[in-house]
Amino acid sequence: MALIYSVGRLLGFQGASSRVGYMKPIGQKWIPVRGPSGAPMRVDKDVVVARDHFNMRLDFADMSPVVVGRGETKKFLDGRKAEWEDRALGQTIQSAFRRISGACDFTVVEGTGHCGVGSVIGWNNARVAKALGIEVVLVANGGVGATFDQLNLNRIACEMEGVKVAGVIINKVRQEEVETVRAYLEKAIQRFGWGVPVLGCIPYGENLDQPSAMDLETLFETRLIGGAHQKMRRFENYELVTTSLDR
Repeated sequence: MALIYSVGRLLGFQGASSRVGYMKPIGQKWIPVRGPSGAPMRVDKDVVVARDHFNMRLDFADMSPVVVGRGETKKFLDGRKAEWEDRALGQTIQSAFRRISGACDFTVVEGTGHCGVGSVIGWNNARVAKALGIEVVLVANGGVGATFDQLNLNRIACEMEGVKVAGVIINKVRQEEVETVRAYLEKAIQRFGWGVPVLGCIPYGENLDQPSAMDLETLFETRLIGGAHQKMRRFENYELVTTSLDR
């Protein structure tokens, strides 16, 4: 749910400036859009949400410079993705970031998954942060023990790249446990000398786990048969109808 945090930061920055940028350097889950020339292109789904919601006048190609689709890591390892060779990929990401940050007062850069995601092509989130010269805010789901373990793995990945962790955000915390979770994670962080603040705890919200009809369109790569005017409706209960593939 890093997108929720990113949207929150965008809202905060937008209050201080109208020139706010967003990018997701390496994406995995993409949807097709039309580029400036009208040609189809692949863009990370979170980029489409941020661009449309905040009415950003930024190029999709800069906001989502690299998309790793299904099966493409095998092509890369087989030497069939020249554009992903180490130097070329780094230049693609850095050039996109320079264009966005040059046009905006603030730029939110969202990673994909944990800090190790992207390692198979040589560019995990920690290395991307290093290449862009930015600090990292780690986001983990609520709890104490398992949450701290997860944060530590990601902190070590950043440390190996020389990237500073500016703080941590705890997500999906039960409302009645927000203060307890925060207090104990702060104790753990202090005990092990991280020197990193807990920037906030986001309470669990049921509506965030209730996809809209539009979300289901994206998930199943299809279109609604009817009710297109109610795409944003959310549902608590579902009935799944399946059929055999055999004739």
